[in-house]
Amino acid sequence: MLELKNIEKQYADKLLFSNVNLSIYDGERVGIVGNNGSGKSTLIKIIAGDEETDKGSVYKSSSAIGYLKQITSYSTEDFYKISLDPVFVKEFLELKKKLNITDNIEFTPKRLKTLSGGEKTKLMLAHILSFNPDTLLLDEPTNHLDSAGVEWLINTLNDFYGTIIVVSHDRYFLNSVVNRIVEIENGKVNDYYGDYDEYARQKKAEIDRQKKIYSEQASLEKKIDRQIKDLKSWANKAEKDSRRQGGMMSDSRIKGAQTKAQVSAGKLASMAQAKVSRLEQAKQDFIDRPYEEGKVYYKLEPGKIGSKVLIRAEDLTKKFDGNVLFEDASFTIEAGDKVALIGKNGCGKTTLLRMILGKDTDYEGTIWLAPSLKPTYLTQDVLDLDENMTVMELASGQGAEYRTKFLTNLANMNMSKQVFGRKISTLSLGERMRIKMNEVILSDFNLLILDEPTNHLDLNNKIFMEKILSEFQGALILVSHDKALRENVCNSELVFENKTVKKIV
Repeated sequence: MLELKNIEKQYADKLLFSNVNLSIYDGERVGIVGNNGSGKSTLIKIIAGDEETDKGSVYKSSSAIGYLKQITSYSTEDFYKISLDPVFVKEFLELKKKLNITDNIEFTPKRLKTLSGGEKTKLMLAHILSFNPDTLLLDEPTNHLDSAGVEWLINTLNDFYGTIIVVSHDRYFLNSVVNRIVEIENGKVNDYYGDYDEYARQKKAEIDRQKKIYSEQASLEKKIDRQIKDLKSWANKAEKDSRRQGGMMSDSRIKGAQTKAQVSAGKLASMAQAKVSRLEQAKQDFIDRPYEEGKVYYKLEPGKIGSKVLIRAEDLTKKFDGNVLFEDASFTIEAGDKVALIGKNGCGKTTLLRMILGKDTDYEGTIWLAPSLKPTYLTQDVLDLDENMTVMELASGQGAEYRTKFLTNLANMNMSKQVFGRKISTLSLGERMRIKMNEVILSDFNLLILDEPTNHLDLNNKIFMEKILSEFQGALILVSHDKALRENVCNSELVFENKTVKKIV
Protein backbone atom coordinates (compact mmCIF):
# COMPACT_ATOMS: atom_id res chain seq x y z
CA MET A 1 0.00 0.00 0.00
CA LEU A 2 1.07 3.56 -0.73
CA GLU A 3 -0.27 6.47 1.31
CA LEU A 4 0.29 10.21 0.87
CA LYS A 5 -0.79 12.42 3.78
CA ASN A 6 -1.17 16.21 3.55
CA ILE A 7 1.51 16.52 0.86
CA GLU A 8 2.50 20.01 -0.23
CA LYS A 9 5.13 20.94 -2.81
CA GLN A 10 6.30 24.28 -4.09
CA TYR A 11 8.80 24.53 -6.93
CA ALA A 12 10.60 27.82 -7.41
CA ASP A 13 7.82 30.44 -7.03
CA LYS A 14 4.98 28.10 -7.94
CA LEU A 15 2.82 26.06 -5.55
CA LEU A 16 2.27 22.82 -7.45
CA PHE A 17 -0.18 21.21 -5.04
CA SER A 18 -1.16 21.24 -1.38
CA ASN A 19 -3.09 19.09 1.11
CA VAL A 20 -2.75 15.98 -1.08
CA ASN A 21 -4.20 12.88 0.55
CA LEU A 22 -4.07 9.72 -1.52
CA SER A 23 -4.17 5.99 -0.85
CA ILE A 24 -3.17 3.46 -3.54
CA TYR A 25 -3.69 -0.19 -2.74
CA ASP A 26 -1.66 -3.20 -3.87
CA GLY A 27 -2.47 -4.26 -7.42
CA GLU A 28 -4.14 -0.99 -8.46
CA ARG A 29 -3.35 0.54 -11.83
CA VAL A 30 -3.41 4.32 -11.59
CA GLY A 31 -2.96 6.93 -14.29
CA ILE A 32 -1.82 10.44 -13.30
CA VAL A 33 -3.03 13.17 -15.67
CA GLY A 34 -2.92 16.96 -15.82
CA ASN A 35 -1.61 19.92 -17.77
CA ASN A 36 2.10 20.49 -18.40
CA GLY A 37 3.71 21.98 -15.32
CA SER A 38 0.89 20.88 -12.99
CA GLY A 39 3.26 18.65 -10.99
CA LYS A 40 2.67 15.13 -12.36
CA SER A 41 6.35 14.23 -12.66
CA THR A 42 7.06 15.87 -9.30
CA LEU A 43 4.37 13.77 -7.62
CA ILE A 44 5.77 10.55 -9.04
CA LYS A 45 9.30 11.62 -7.98
CA ILE A 46 7.99 12.15 -4.44
CA ILE A 47 6.50 8.64 -4.48
CA ALA A 48 9.80 7.23 -5.80
CA GLY A 49 11.77 9.07 -3.12
CA ASP A 50 13.69 11.19 -5.65
CA GLU A 51 12.06 14.41 -4.45
CA GLU A 52 11.40 15.73 -0.93
CA THR A 53 8.05 17.15 0.13
CA ASP A 54 7.69 20.60 1.68
CA LYS A 55 5.00 19.26 4.00
CA GLY A 56 3.33 15.94 4.67
CA SER A 57 4.50 12.34 4.65
CA VAL A 58 4.73 9.31 2.34
CA TYR A 59 4.16 5.77 3.57
CA LYS A 60 5.21 2.83 1.37
CA SER A 61 4.57 -0.74 2.48
CA SER A 62 7.12 -2.02 -0.04
CA SER A 63 10.62 -0.95 -1.02
CA ALA A 64 10.58 -3.06 -4.21
CA ILE A 65 9.71 -0.12 -6.46
CA GLY A 66 10.84 0.16 -10.08
CA TYR A 67 10.94 3.73 -11.39
CA LEU A 68 11.13 4.51 -15.11
CA LYS A 69 11.86 8.21 -15.55
CA GLN A 70 11.08 10.12 -18.71
CA ILE A 71 13.47 8.52 -21.14
CA THR A 72 15.16 11.82 -22.04
CA SER A 73 16.38 11.98 -18.44
CA TYR A 74 18.80 9.10 -19.04
CA SER A 75 22.27 9.72 -20.43
CA THR A 76 24.41 7.38 -22.54
CA GLU A 77 26.41 6.79 -19.37
CA ASP A 78 23.32 5.30 -17.71
CA PHE A 79 23.08 2.69 -20.44
CA TYR A 80 26.82 2.01 -20.22
CA LYS A 81 26.33 1.20 -16.54
CA ILE A 82 23.54 -1.24 -17.41
CA SER A 83 25.76 -2.96 -19.96
CA LEU A 84 28.47 -3.46 -17.31
CA ASP A 85 26.08 -5.36 -15.02
CA PRO A 86 26.87 -9.02 -15.85
CA VAL A 87 23.77 -10.29 -14.05
CA PHE A 88 21.47 -8.08 -16.10
CA VAL A 89 23.24 -8.77 -19.39
CA LYS A 90 22.73 -12.48 -18.75
CA GLU A 91 19.09 -12.01 -17.77
CA PHE A 92 18.41 -9.60 -20.64
CA LEU A 93 18.42 -12.42 -23.21
CA GLU A 94 15.67 -14.15 -21.22
CA LEU A 95 13.80 -10.90 -20.72
CA LYS A 96 13.98 -10.11 -24.44
CA LYS A 97 12.18 -13.36 -25.16
CA LYS A 98 9.72 -12.92 -22.29
CA LEU A 99 8.91 -9.32 -23.22
CA ASN A 100 8.97 -10.08 -26.96
CA ILE A 101 11.69 -7.47 -27.59
CA THR A 102 12.77 -7.93 -31.19
CA ASP A 103 15.03 -4.87 -31.44
CA ASN A 104 18.66 -5.67 -32.27
CA ILE A 105 20.10 -4.13 -29.09
CA GLU A 106 23.75 -4.95 -28.50
CA PHE A 107 25.84 -3.90 -25.50
CA THR A 108 28.61 -2.23 -27.46
CA PRO A 109 29.63 1.41 -26.81
CA LYS A 110 28.91 2.41 -30.41
CA ARG A 111 25.46 0.79 -30.41
CA LEU A 112 24.51 2.24 -27.02
CA LYS A 113 25.28 5.75 -28.30
CA THR A 114 22.74 5.38 -31.08
CA LEU A 115 19.80 3.85 -29.24
CA SER A 116 16.48 5.26 -30.40
CA GLY A 117 14.03 6.58 -27.83
CA GLY A 118 11.93 3.44 -28.13
CA GLU A 119 14.96 1.17 -27.73
CA LYS A 120 16.01 3.11 -24.64
CA THR A 121 12.54 2.67 -23.13
CA LYS A 122 12.56 -1.08 -23.73
CA LEU A 123 16.09 -1.53 -22.43
CA MET A 124 15.57 0.53 -19.28
CA LEU A 125 12.22 -1.11 -18.51
CA ALA A 126 13.78 -4.55 -18.98
CA HIS A 127 16.53 -3.52 -16.56
CA ILE A 128 13.94 -2.36 -13.99
CA LEU A 129 11.91 -5.58 -14.34
CA SER A 130 15.03 -7.68 -13.81
CA PHE A 131 14.91 -6.64 -10.13
CA ASN A 132 11.39 -8.12 -9.76
CA PRO A 133 9.65 -5.00 -8.39
CA ASP A 134 6.11 -5.23 -7.04
CA THR A 135 5.36 -1.59 -7.90
CA LEU A 136 6.12 0.22 -11.17
CA LEU A 137 6.31 4.01 -11.45
CA LEU A 138 6.34 5.11 -15.10
CA ASP A 139 6.70 8.68 -16.33
CA GLU A 140 5.44 9.16 -19.92
CA PRO A 141 6.56 5.66 -21.02
CA THR A 142 4.93 5.80 -24.48
CA ASN A 143 6.93 8.83 -25.60
CA HIS A 144 9.29 7.75 -28.41
CA LEU A 145 7.58 4.37 -28.83
CA ASP A 146 6.10 3.53 -32.24
CA SER A 147 2.68 1.88 -32.53
CA ALA A 148 4.13 -1.60 -32.19
CA GLY A 149 6.15 -0.42 -29.19
CA VAL A 150 3.03 0.93 -27.47
CA GLU A 151 1.31 -2.44 -27.96
CA TRP A 152 4.42 -4.16 -26.57
CA LEU A 153 4.31 -1.92 -23.50
CA ILE A 154 0.58 -2.50 -22.95
CA ASN A 155 1.03 -6.27 -23.12
CA THR A 156 4.05 -6.11 -20.79
CA LEU A 157 2.16 -4.07 -18.19
CA ASN A 158 -0.99 -6.16 -18.42
CA ASP A 159 1.15 -9.22 -17.63
CA PHE A 160 2.70 -7.46 -14.62
CA TYR A 161 1.28 -8.72 -11.34
CA GLY A 162 1.90 -5.68 -9.12
CA THR A 163 0.88 -2.04 -8.69
CA ILE A 164 1.29 0.40 -11.59
CA ILE A 165 1.35 4.20 -11.29
CA VAL A 166 1.84 5.91 -14.64
CA VAL A 167 2.01 9.52 -15.85
CA SER A 168 0.70 9.74 -19.41
CA HIS A 169 -1.24 11.86 -21.91
CA ASP A 170 -1.83 8.88 -24.22
CA ARG A 171 -5.56 8.17 -24.12
CA TYR A 172 -5.34 4.81 -25.91
CA PHE A 173 -2.57 3.62 -23.61
CA LEU A 174 -4.38 4.72 -20.44
CA ASN A 175 -7.61 3.05 -21.56
CA SER A 176 -5.68 -0.19 -22.08
CA VAL A 177 -3.76 -0.21 -18.79
CA VAL A 178 -5.33 1.73 -15.89
CA ASN A 179 -8.55 1.45 -13.86
CA ARG A 180 -8.19 4.66 -11.87
CA ILE A 181 -7.28 8.25 -12.77
CA VAL A 182 -5.66 10.77 -10.42
CA GLU A 183 -5.92 14.29 -11.84
CA ILE A 184 -3.75 17.23 -10.79
CA GLU A 185 -5.58 20.46 -11.57
CA ASN A 186 -5.14 23.96 -10.28
CA GLY A 187 -3.08 22.82 -7.27
CA LYS A 188 -5.54 20.11 -6.23
CA VAL A 189 -5.60 16.34 -6.66
CA ASN A 190 -8.88 14.77 -7.77
CA ASP A 191 -9.64 11.04 -7.84
CA TYR A 192 -11.73 9.14 -10.44
CA TYR A 193 -12.35 5.41 -10.86
CA GLY A 194 -12.36 3.91 -14.33
CA ASP A 195 -10.19 4.24 -17.44
CA TYR A 196 -9.41 7.52 -19.22
CA ASP A 197 -12.66 7.65 -21.20
CA GLU A 198 -14.67 7.12 -18.00
CA TYR A 199 -12.65 9.86 -16.30
CA ALA A 200 -13.34 12.22 -19.21
CA ARG A 201 -17.07 11.43 -18.99
CA GLN A 202 -17.17 12.02 -15.24
CA LYS A 203 -15.10 15.18 -15.58
CA LYS A 204 -17.36 16.66 -18.24
CA ALA A 205 -20.49 15.87 -16.19
CA GLU A 206 -18.85 17.44 -13.13
CA ILE A 207 -17.91 20.63 -15.00
CA ASP A 208 -21.37 20.90 -16.59
CA ARG A 209 -22.97 20.51 -13.15
CA GLN A 210 -20.69 23.13 -11.61
CA LYS A 211 -21.37 25.54 -14.48
CA LYS A 212 -25.11 25.13 -13.96
CA ILE A 213 -24.81 25.72 -10.20
CA TYR A 214 -22.55 28.72 -10.78
CA SER A 215 -24.95 30.19 -13.33
CA GLU A 216 -27.93 29.75 -10.99
CA GLN A 217 -26.07 31.21 -8.03
CA ALA A 218 -24.98 34.19 -10.16
CA SER A 219 -28.65 35.07 -10.65
CA LEU A 220 -29.34 34.51 -6.95
CA GLU A 221 -26.33 36.64 -6.01
CA LYS A 222 -27.70 39.55 -8.03
CA LYS A 223 -31.06 39.16 -6.29
CA ILE A 224 -29.39 39.05 -2.85
CA ASP A 225 -27.28 42.11 -3.66
CA ARG A 226 -30.43 44.03 -4.66
CA GLN A 227 -32.14 43.00 -1.41
CA ILE A 228 -29.13 44.06 0.65
CA LYS A 229 -29.01 47.39 -1.16
CA ASP A 230 -32.77 47.94 -0.62
CA LEU A 231 -32.60 46.99 3.08
CA LYS A 232 -29.73 49.38 3.71
CA SER A 233 -31.52 52.10 1.75
CA TRP A 234 -34.76 51.67 3.75
CA ALA A 235 -32.87 51.71 7.07
CA ASN A 236 -30.99 54.88 6.10
CA LYS A 237 -34.17 56.56 4.91
CA ALA A 238 -36.00 55.72 8.15
CA GLU A 239 -33.11 57.13 10.17
CA LYS A 240 -33.09 60.37 8.18
CA ASP A 241 -36.90 60.71 8.39
CA SER A 242 -36.86 60.21 12.17
CA ARG A 243 -34.39 63.04 12.59
CA ARG A 244 -36.57 65.42 10.61
CA GLN A 245 -39.76 64.64 12.52
CA GLY A 246 -40.93 67.02 15.27
CA GLY A 247 -39.57 70.28 13.80
CA MET A 248 -37.74 72.12 16.57
CA MET A 249 -36.01 69.98 19.19
CA SER A 250 -38.05 69.39 22.35
CA ASP A 251 -36.55 69.53 25.82
CA SER A 252 -36.62 65.74 26.02
CA ARG A 253 -34.70 65.40 22.74
CA ILE A 254 -32.16 67.94 23.86
CA LYS A 255 -31.61 65.75 26.94
CA GLY A 256 -30.92 62.75 24.66
CA ALA A 257 -34.26 60.99 24.80
CA GLN A 258 -35.35 59.21 21.59
CA THR A 259 -38.56 60.02 19.82
CA LYS A 260 -41.01 57.31 18.83
CA ALA A 261 -39.88 57.66 15.20
CA GLN A 262 -36.26 57.21 16.19
CA VAL A 263 -37.06 54.09 18.22
CA SER A 264 -38.95 52.69 15.24
CA ALA A 265 -36.08 53.57 12.89
CA GLY A 266 -33.60 51.84 15.23
CA LYS A 267 -35.66 48.66 15.26
CA LEU A 268 -35.92 48.75 11.47
CA ALA A 269 -32.15 49.23 11.19
CA SER A 270 -31.53 46.24 13.51
CA MET A 271 -33.93 44.06 11.54
CA ALA A 272 -32.36 45.15 8.27
CA GLN A 273 -28.85 44.45 9.55
CA ALA A 274 -29.91 40.98 10.68
CA LYS A 275 -31.36 40.23 7.24
CA VAL A 276 -28.24 41.61 5.55
CA SER A 277 -26.08 39.33 7.73
CA ARG A 278 -28.18 36.29 6.80
CA LEU A 279 -28.01 37.15 3.10
CA GLU A 280 -24.25 37.71 3.21
CA GLN A 281 -23.87 34.40 5.04
CA ALA A 282 -25.79 32.68 2.21
CA LYS A 283 -23.27 34.11 -0.30
CA GLN A 284 -20.39 32.58 1.63
CA ASP A 285 -21.70 29.12 0.73
CA PHE A 286 -21.49 29.86 -3.01
CA ILE A 287 -19.00 27.88 -5.11
CA ASP A 288 -16.13 29.56 -6.97
CA ARG A 289 -16.20 29.90 -10.73
CA PRO A 290 -15.46 26.40 -12.17
CA TYR A 291 -11.85 26.05 -13.33
CA GLU A 292 -11.53 25.76 -17.10
CA GLU A 293 -8.42 25.14 -19.18
CA GLY A 294 -7.40 28.13 -21.25
CA LYS A 295 -7.88 27.92 -24.99
CA VAL A 296 -4.78 27.29 -27.06
CA TYR A 297 -4.21 29.47 -30.10
CA TYR A 298 -1.22 30.03 -32.35
CA LYS A 299 -0.44 30.02 -36.08
CA LEU A 300 1.96 28.28 -38.45
CA GLU A 301 2.66 30.41 -41.50
CA PRO A 302 5.10 29.03 -44.10
CA GLY A 303 7.11 31.23 -46.42
CA LYS A 304 6.65 31.13 -50.18
CA ILE A 305 8.48 28.65 -52.38
CA GLY A 306 8.73 28.78 -56.16
CA SER A 307 9.44 25.11 -56.82
CA LYS A 308 7.00 22.24 -57.27
CA VAL A 309 9.52 19.59 -56.20
CA LEU A 310 11.13 20.33 -52.83
CA ILE A 311 13.19 17.18 -52.29
CA ARG A 312 14.27 14.45 -54.69
CA ALA A 313 16.07 11.40 -53.33
CA GLU A 314 17.68 8.90 -55.70
CA ASP A 315 19.16 5.50 -54.87
CA LEU A 316 19.73 6.32 -51.20
CA THR A 317 21.55 3.70 -49.16
CA LYS A 318 22.34 4.21 -45.49
CA LYS A 319 24.43 1.81 -43.42
CA PHE A 320 25.23 1.93 -39.76
CA ASP A 321 27.95 -0.11 -38.12
CA GLY A 322 27.91 -2.51 -41.06
CA ASN A 323 24.12 -2.93 -40.97
CA VAL A 324 21.87 -1.61 -43.73
CA LEU A 325 19.09 0.69 -42.52
CA PHE A 326 17.68 1.12 -46.02
CA GLU A 327 18.98 0.85 -49.59
CA ASP A 328 18.17 2.01 -53.13
CA ALA A 329 15.48 4.39 -51.87
CA SER A 330 14.08 6.90 -54.37
CA PHE A 331 11.22 9.34 -53.75
CA THR A 332 10.14 12.98 -54.14
CA ILE A 333 8.48 15.42 -51.76
CA GLU A 334 6.51 18.20 -53.42
CA ALA A 335 5.02 21.51 -52.33
CA GLY A 336 1.84 20.81 -50.36
CA ASP A 337 2.89 17.29 -49.39
CA LYS A 338 2.30 16.32 -45.79
CA VAL A 339 4.35 13.20 -45.38
CA ALA A 340 4.28 10.81 -42.41
CA LEU A 341 7.38 8.67 -41.86
CA ILE A 342 6.21 5.19 -40.87
CA GLY A 343 8.38 2.43 -39.44
CA LYS A 344 9.64 0.72 -36.32
CA ASN A 345 11.98 2.39 -33.86
CA GLY A 346 15.54 2.26 -35.18
CA CYS A 347 14.56 1.81 -38.84
CA GLY A 348 16.18 5.13 -39.84
CA LYS A 349 13.39 7.74 -39.76
CA THR A 350 15.33 10.33 -37.73
CA THR A 351 18.49 9.43 -39.66
CA LEU A 352 16.74 10.29 -42.95
CA LEU A 353 15.69 13.66 -41.51
CA ARG A 354 19.32 14.37 -40.58
CA MET A 355 20.39 13.43 -44.12
CA ILE A 356 17.83 15.82 -45.63
CA LEU A 357 19.06 18.59 -43.32
CA GLY A 358 22.70 17.95 -44.25
CA LYS A 359 23.61 16.83 -40.72
CA ASP A 360 24.47 13.31 -41.88
CA THR A 361 26.44 13.04 -45.12
CA ASP A 362 27.70 9.47 -44.73
CA TYR A 363 25.41 7.76 -47.25
CA GLU A 364 25.28 6.57 -50.85
CA GLY A 365 23.02 8.11 -53.50
CA THR A 366 21.88 11.71 -53.87
CA ILE A 367 19.47 14.10 -52.16
CA TRP A 368 18.52 17.17 -54.20
CA LEU A 369 16.93 20.13 -52.44
CA ALA A 370 15.14 23.03 -54.14
CA PRO A 371 17.39 26.14 -54.03
CA SER A 372 14.68 28.16 -52.28
CA LEU A 373 14.02 25.45 -49.64
CA LYS A 374 14.12 26.69 -46.04
CA PRO A 375 13.47 23.80 -43.67
CA THR A 376 12.89 24.23 -39.95
CA TYR A 377 13.30 21.23 -37.66
CA LEU A 378 11.68 20.45 -34.32
CA THR A 379 13.67 17.66 -32.66
CA GLN A 380 12.27 15.35 -30.02
CA ASP A 381 15.11 16.35 -27.68
CA VAL A 382 13.81 18.94 -25.20
CA LEU A 383 17.00 19.06 -23.13
CA ASP A 384 19.06 21.04 -25.64
CA LEU A 385 17.80 24.44 -24.42
CA ASP A 386 20.14 26.59 -22.30
CA GLU A 387 18.94 25.70 -18.81
CA ASN A 388 20.61 28.72 -17.17
CA MET A 389 18.56 31.20 -19.19
CA THR A 390 15.16 32.44 -18.12
CA VAL A 391 12.23 32.29 -20.53
CA MET A 392 12.34 36.10 -20.79
CA GLU A 393 16.06 36.06 -21.65
CA LEU A 394 15.43 33.44 -24.32
CA ALA A 395 12.63 35.56 -25.75
CA SER A 396 14.75 38.71 -25.77
CA GLY A 397 17.62 37.37 -27.85
CA GLN A 398 16.39 38.78 -31.17
CA GLY A 399 14.90 42.17 -30.32
CA ALA A 400 11.69 43.67 -28.97
CA GLU A 401 9.36 42.58 -31.79
CA TYR A 402 10.53 38.96 -31.54
CA ARG A 403 10.15 39.07 -27.75
CA THR A 404 6.55 40.28 -28.02
CA LYS A 405 5.62 37.54 -30.49
CA PHE A 406 7.49 34.91 -28.47
CA LEU A 407 5.75 35.71 -25.19
CA THR A 408 2.34 36.15 -26.84
CA ASN A 409 2.60 32.70 -28.40
CA LEU A 410 3.59 31.12 -25.09
CA ALA A 411 0.58 32.74 -23.42
CA ASN A 412 -1.57 31.36 -26.25
CA MET A 413 -0.07 27.93 -25.50
CA ASN A 414 -1.42 28.10 -21.93
CA MET A 415 1.88 29.06 -20.33
CA SER A 416 1.40 31.37 -17.36
CA LYS A 417 3.15 34.74 -17.31
CA GLN A 418 4.66 33.64 -13.99
CA VAL A 419 6.80 31.21 -16.00
CA PHE A 420 8.47 34.00 -17.98
CA GLY A 421 10.86 34.90 -15.18
CA ARG A 422 11.84 31.30 -14.41
CA LYS A 423 14.92 29.46 -15.64
CA ILE A 424 14.54 26.77 -18.29
CA SER A 425 15.92 24.24 -15.78
CA THR A 426 12.77 24.67 -13.64
CA LEU A 427 10.33 23.94 -16.48
CA SER A 428 8.57 20.67 -17.17
CA LEU A 429 9.41 18.77 -20.36
CA GLY A 430 6.01 19.75 -21.77
CA GLU A 431 6.72 23.44 -21.14
CA ARG A 432 10.11 23.06 -22.83
CA MET A 433 8.48 21.40 -25.84
CA ARG A 434 6.14 24.39 -26.19
CA ILE A 435 9.13 26.73 -26.12
CA LYS A 436 10.83 24.71 -28.88
CA MET A 437 7.61 24.72 -30.91
CA ASN A 438 7.43 28.47 -30.45
CA GLU A 439 10.95 28.86 -31.85
CA VAL A 440 9.86 26.87 -34.90
CA ILE A 441 6.76 29.04 -35.38
CA LEU A 442 8.85 32.22 -35.38
CA SER A 443 11.54 30.92 -37.75
CA ASP A 444 11.72 31.67 -41.48
CA PHE A 445 10.72 28.41 -43.19
CA ASN A 446 8.82 26.84 -46.07
CA LEU A 447 9.27 23.20 -45.05
CA LEU A 448 8.25 22.05 -41.59
CA ILE A 449 9.98 18.94 -40.19
CA LEU A 450 8.63 17.61 -36.88
CA ASP A 451 10.08 14.65 -34.97
CA GLU A 452 7.58 13.44 -32.33
CA PRO A 453 6.13 16.95 -31.75
CA THR A 454 3.42 15.82 -29.31
CA ASN A 455 5.82 14.09 -26.92
CA HIS A 456 5.44 15.66 -23.46
CA LEU A 457 2.48 17.84 -24.50
CA ASP A 458 -0.71 17.80 -22.46
CA LEU A 459 -3.98 16.82 -24.14
CA ASN A 460 -5.16 20.40 -24.70
CA ASN A 461 -2.00 21.28 -26.64
CA LYS A 462 -1.98 17.94 -28.48
CA ILE A 463 -5.49 18.50 -29.80
CA PHE A 464 -4.69 22.03 -30.93
CA MET A 465 -1.44 20.98 -32.64
CA GLU A 466 -3.41 18.41 -34.62
CA LYS A 467 -5.82 21.18 -35.65
CA ILE A 468 -3.17 23.64 -36.85
CA LEU A 469 -1.17 20.97 -38.68
CA SER A 470 -4.30 19.79 -40.51
CA GLU A 471 -4.96 23.41 -41.56
CA PHE A 472 -1.29 24.12 -42.37
CA GLN A 473 -0.86 25.19 -46.02
CA GLY A 474 2.84 24.36 -46.40
CA ALA A 475 4.90 21.20 -46.82
CA LEU A 476 5.35 18.95 -43.79
CA ILE A 477 7.44 15.92 -42.87
CA LEU A 478 6.17 14.28 -39.69
CA VAL A 479 7.54 11.54 -37.46
CA SER A 480 4.98 10.54 -34.84
CA HIS A 481 3.82 7.37 -33.11
CA ASP A 482 0.40 9.03 -32.67
CA LYS A 483 -1.75 7.24 -35.25
CA ALA A 484 -4.64 9.69 -34.96
CA LEU A 485 -2.30 12.64 -35.57
CA ARG A 486 -0.81 11.04 -38.69
CA GLU A 487 -4.16 10.08 -40.16
CA ASN A 488 -5.79 13.45 -39.50
CA VAL A 489 -2.87 15.55 -40.80
CA CYS A 490 -0.90 13.74 -43.52
CA ASN A 491 -1.77 13.02 -47.16
CA SER A 492 1.09 10.61 -47.93
CA GLU A 493 3.56 8.27 -46.23
CA LEU A 494 7.20 7.27 -46.48
CA VAL A 495 7.16 3.67 -45.29
CA PHE A 496 10.34 2.09 -43.88
CA GLU A 497 10.01 -1.66 -44.27
CA ASN A 498 12.32 -4.55 -45.17
CA LYS A 499 15.26 -2.14 -45.52
CA THR A 500 13.45 -0.06 -48.15
CA VAL A 501 11.74 3.33 -48.17
CA LYS A 502 8.66 3.72 -50.35
CA LYS A 503 6.30 6.65 -50.79
CA ILE A 504 2.60 5.84 -50.60
CA VAL A 505 0.00 8.46 -51.47
